[in-house]
Amino acid sequence: MNALRRLMVCTVLGTFATTAVACGSSGDSADLDRSSTMIAYTHEDGSTAPQFHKEYQIVVADGIATLNLGGYGALSGQANPDVTTTKPVDDKVWKKLVDGVGKLPGKSPDNKPCPGAGTASVKITSNGDNIKDVTVSGCDTADDAKKLSTFIAPVESLFDMKTYLGG
Repeated sequence: MNALRRLMVCTVLGTFATTAVACGSSGDSADLDRSSTMIAYTHEDGSTAPQFHKEYQIVVADGIATLNLGGYGALSGQANPDVTTTKPVDDKVWKKLVDGVGKLPGKSPDNKPCPGAGTASVKITSNGDNIKDVTVSGCDTADDAKKLSTFIAPVESLFDMKTYLGG
């Protein structure tokens, strides 16, 4: 009788523990291990005169953030970036990134193309799996673009973006 009671208690506790773990995870961000996760944020200004146009990408991988910034063609490889620099990403910044994943748009918004509009994107992969891939471009996308820039802001703050962007 005691063996049967122990088996029932273990079964109930095991079921409860499994349910608690499954319900306690937050989906997108719970399992992002910094050693196997790559986060890329890309920003391209809208159409402007070449001397004012900026495009940049910040890639976070293996605890390092790399910024490549330049004018037209800097991200496509048609021109060399004006700035390439790296900064370490500490635990506090990493946690802010992971916590921010759930606040990103679920998918790229469907909107009308808008001549000359800027583009922003976030791509997150972990262990080779695509976790998030959102691109915001065109008219009427300011709210979604703001979500992307807010997401990457903790990493951007590691760099002297004001100087790099001429602000």
